[in-house]
Amino acid sequence: MAKSPKNIKVITAVRDPLAILLSNFYQNEPFFIEGDFRNNGKYDIDKIKNHLIEDLQKGTTLCFFENWFSDEFEKALNIDVFKLEFNQEQGFGVYKFDGMDLMIVQAEKINDLETEFANFLNCENFKLQYDNVRSETEDAESYNKLKSTISFDKEIIDQVYSSRLVQYFYNHSQITGFSKKWNQHNS
Repeated sequence: MAKSPKNIKVITAVRDPLAILLSNFYQNEPFFIEGDFRNNGKYDIDKIKNHLIEDLQKGTTLCFFENWFSDEFEKALNIDVFKLEFNQEQGFGVYKFDGMDLMIVQAEKINDLETEFANFLNCENFKLQYDNVRSETEDAESYNKLKSTISFDKEIIDQVYSSRLVQYFYNHSQITGFSKKWNQHNS
């Protein structure tokens, strides 16, 4: 049996679940999402909205995201992230284990953490590079329109943002901001 490297570096992120839901649609629609969401070759925003709202009511996709740390991460690395102390204000945490260092970041703060990434990776010339930025893809127009027009009912928002994952990794102010963002057209 081969020995594993002496010190593995693992970086993982958490993200606003509703932002994940929208981005996930565009990332995985051709592979995992049933239905025709296009009219004349272009995305139909109303069809997408209806699909996402139905998905939220079923709880399928959000259940996957909510349980990812326990179902995938913990099983693979034997680490229960919910037993670690996470600083919601700074938006990241660094943890040392035998043979492995772990960094957990709030995706919303990645742009502000370049120095922290460099320190974690022991890399003096570290620069963040972006790839697969949804708002810069061929679907950017549709994605941006959906993002700026979709709203979710208060019940769905309350359910999403009362989840263990969100409550653990985000503070009250951040959660309030997410809630307002996704309920802005229902006021």
